Amino acid sequence: MNITLTENPHDIRPLNDSGAYQWWYFDGISDYGDYTFVVIIFSSFPFSVEYLKKLMHGEEKLNPLDFAAVNFNLYKEGKIVNYFLNEYHSDRINITKKNDEVHSIKIGLNSINFADDSVNIKIKGKEKWKKRVINAEFDFKIKTNPKTFDNLKNGQHHVYHYWTPAGINSSFSSRIKIRRSEDQFSPRKKILFDGSGYYDRNWGTEPMYENILDWKWGRFVKKDLSLVFFDITYKNGYAPNFKKLIISKGDKIIIDSNSPEFEYHNSKNYWRLQYPKKIQIISDEISVHINNEQKIDNGPFYIRFKPEFSFSVNGEKFSGTGISEVIKPQNLKRTWLYPFIKMRISRH
Repeated sequence: MNITLTENPHDIRPLNDSGAYQWWYFDGISDYGDYTFVVIIFSSFPFSVEYLKKLMHGEEKLNPLDFAAVNFNLYKEGKIVNYFLNEYHSDRINITKKNDEVHSIKIGLNSINFADDSVNIKIKGKEKWKKRVINAEFDFKIKTNPKTFDNLKNGQHHVYHYWTPAGINSSFSSRIKIRRSEDQFSPRKKILFDGSGYYDRNWGTEPMYENILDWKWGRFVKKDLSLVFFDITYKNGYAPNFKKLIISKGDKIIIDSNSPEFEYHNSKNYWRLQYPKKIQIISDEISVHINNEQKIDNGPFYIRFKPEFSFSVNGEKFSGTGISEVIKPQNLKRTWLYPFIKMRISRH
């Protein structure tokens, strides 16, 4: 994994390689912990069944932007209550710039609007099975200056996967409206909450399944402190495994380790996908304990958790909930899984 620290952390990469992908990831946990959300905007959706089929059949000169997507997830008390995953063709993508920098990205009726240290996200989509329309808006305030991360130790070179810590310590406010799709005048359920959030960007110039065997990551945000970890395993001969632990407080990096040790207590879900039920991260300066007991999304190639974190930094103890995920890109090559994946996706 290459860590990229560009002057504009919100940038969009023009990707032309077949199998390339790109996403902007946002999540947040309400101050009282009852609501959690994850929103992902994909200009190139690496888990698209149609994209995967074409790649598996060896089609060349694919346009990654023809497989854009928007994913909305709302959880309450650890259970998913609203969800949609909509795919779009490249003709539904609109990018506007100001002073040669990306100002907004619009996919269908969804948009991300950037303004220095703030990001506004507008989401509109229909749930595939529940026949409900969701209108959501999130205002992110990035609390840590991006220049804080200018001196991060980079990950790896000659690896075609990239990560930017665009707003890994953020606060947010949300406004969500839900109504039945059959009646535009039906009463709308309104959900309002604020909390601590997280925002990053990922992209790659090859399919995720090409060289990645296992992708684990997680984050914890509390007030002005943020913790992010990665443990990515590659195929033999591609690159050394990527291990990273970053802890920042305010505008200072407290820990930047490229060699933390990970200890896992593993289990399997009903798809027989192995995941770490408990994680301990150990470096020279810290020991972090993570309990992945609470699954909030559970699929054939990934699992998302709302874990409990606990650790101490400079004598100060921190504990609370965060987000973590396990992704098994190799499972994307199992074509028998495609009908199950496609069940959750709508094409627009």
